[in-house]
Amino acid sequence: MIEIAPDIAAFQSFERDGWDRVAHLYDATWAPLTTQLVEPLLDAADVAAGQRVLDLACGPGYVAAAAARRGAAVVAIDLAPGMVEEARRRHRGLDVREGAAERVELSNASCDRVLMNCGILHVADPAAVLREVRRLLRTGGRFAFTVWALPDVSPGARLVESAIVAHALPADDLPPGPDKYAYAEPARVREALAAAGFAASAVTLAVARWRVPDADYVFTAERTAGVRTAALLALQEPARLAAMAAALAAGMEEFRDGDGYALPMAAQVVVATR
Repeated sequence: MIEIAPDIAAFQSFERDGWDRVAHLYDATWAPLTTQLVEPLLDAADVAAGQRVLDLACGPGYVAAAAARRGAAVVAIDLAPGMVEEARRRHRGLDVREGAAERVELSNASCDRVLMNCGILHVADPAAVLREVRRLLRTGGRFAFTVWALPDVSPGARLVESAIVAHALPADDLPPGPDKYAYAEPARVREALAAAGFAASAVTLAVARWRVPDADYVFTAERTAGVRTAALLALQEPARLAAMAAALAAGMEEFRDGDGYALPMAAQVVVATR
């Protein structure tokens, strides 16, 4: 299969517009999952009082607010205006700015820590982000980020992806973006960090449990509260959507937990030193 090169400008606009459109849904949909990674991320970076911390692709500001509670001086940045508004509304007094992770309007060596929770797979040019983070960090500073692990080691992700892959037709008219699993493999992410000039890196697997009431909740989240997958599903015929939903519902039974379900969703927690 021929791999199509990402169109950086088109994909960046696609992500910005998509997250701007669904920013108001994030807290009720994805936050119960992604916020489980906040403290492991801050611990990996060793965030502490007195540090200058940058939170890239900050979304509604959960990581930035948690770093501020540790006593850090925090700047939070997100590409989507709606996410910036959400972060400012939820965390009064937090310094939240609109901008792309590939180019940040801060001085060289101005940060002790740079953080990014579940954001690297949404940027248009991940390699440029790594180079930019290195520019922003002081010598000895740390960059810590999380990225969803490969479905092979993430049962919940494997269930969702297999249902979609089995029944969805490809959508060639969507803007091509970077491989969403490019940094999900420890060897590949270490190689990318070394290429960007980082001195050392470590990768640790963490497993969050996405607690949901039923399979419809998961499928609705994928259809209405995301960007890449939602755009793909929006182009599918009703029969294909119904087949995906049925496959997802059948597979969910393995993860029944009381009155609902708990999907194990694995992520890599990556930390690199400048």
